[in-house]
Amino acid sequence: MVTEQSWVYRSVPHHFHIREINATGHAGLLEELRESLADVRGSTVVPFGGLISWEADSTQYELVWDALRQSDGGEGYVSYDLERLKHVAMHPQEHSLVFEWESASEEPLLRRAFWRFFDPETATPPRRIVVPDRQRRREVLSAFRRLRRDLDYQYTVEADSTE
Repeated sequence: MVTEQSWVYRSVPHHFHIREINATGHAGLLEELRESLADVRGSTVVPFGGLISWEADSTQYELVWDALRQSDGGEGYVSYDLERLKHVAMHPQEHSLVFEWESASEEPLLRRAFWRFFDPETATPPRRIVVPDRQRRREVLSAFRRLRRDLDYQYTVEADSTE
């Protein structure tokens, strides 16, 4: 959909999940969309640039609707599919988040074939990411919870009670 000023809605037909909304200059549009999608299971509105990003040990991390992305300052990101995430927990004594990922070999044959062809794993998903700031750890876990709730991911999120 295009107005005289700019585009408002864009989708990519061969991509199941890509639907973009440009709400610039359209007051209330995002809130209206959130309300409309509230009862549609597996749907939500997420920011174009991802839900949250942070830096740890000279590595940039970004949580987007379908992946945890990591960049060491190069041109691109390595993405870890949230469908493979089993558990994320906060460990405040270590100032870190700890992840448990499903191995690609644990997936059904058809899904492994799909991943191998369309989205090959170029790196092993992180087991631990240091996030020194307590508030930032809480925000990251909150973003994981939101995605789990809104998009029906099956991973669990655990916060240490001392946080």
